[in-house]
Amino acid sequence: ERQALDKTDDIRSLLELIDVNKVQKSVQSPITEAKVGDIVDFGELPKRVDAIDSDEAVKMKWIVIDVKKGVALLLLESSAKVGVYEGIDEWLKTEFMKRFTALEKNFIVSKNGSENSMDRYPFLLTVNEAREYSNQCAKIKTGVTKGLGKYAWWLCQDKRYPRNYPFVSKSGIIKESGLDGRQSNIAVRPAVYVKMK
Repeated sequence: ERQALDKTDDIRSLLELIDVNKVQKSVQSPITEAKVGDIVDFGELPKRVDAIDSDEAVKMKWIVIDVKKGVALLLLESSAKVGVYEGIDEWLKTEFMKRFTALEKNFIVSKNGSENSMDRYPFLLTVNEAREYSNQCAKIKTGVTKGLGKYAWWLCQDKRYPRNYPFVSKSGIIKESGLDGRQSNIAVRPAVYVKMK
């Protein structure tokens, strides 16, 4: 009888492990085999209030712009929102992070390699990163779409220009000296590091 109970426990543990692996695989699979230039799903778009099927989730699309040591760097294919520069970093840490499931958040890696969960969130590319990765992936040498519009998109502020904020123009030109951060017609296009396994 004792052996039978042990076998039952072993089977239950195995089934739980298989179930967890299925969940993890469903989150990893779009990124595991990804290479630079691929489009992958990660996270979900906010549900529209007027959507016919409010339970239907729409996955966010990302461009793989770099792959190193089992970690992929993703850049959002479209715009996350359009607006002024002020408050973007905080918005990415809070509101934007709500677009990922708890399991997906576990695969996000911090930009500086820290294990602190507070450091694991999407960010804006710097001018140098935009230059580097646009050479590797031509898909980011363009403006970004939101709805029917096409927009320039913000880059991380450059300390050399403390009063202005750099961006990538609609035609894909990097404007290093930037514009006043109060410009409200420029898009937010986050990047994020994600573990591939």
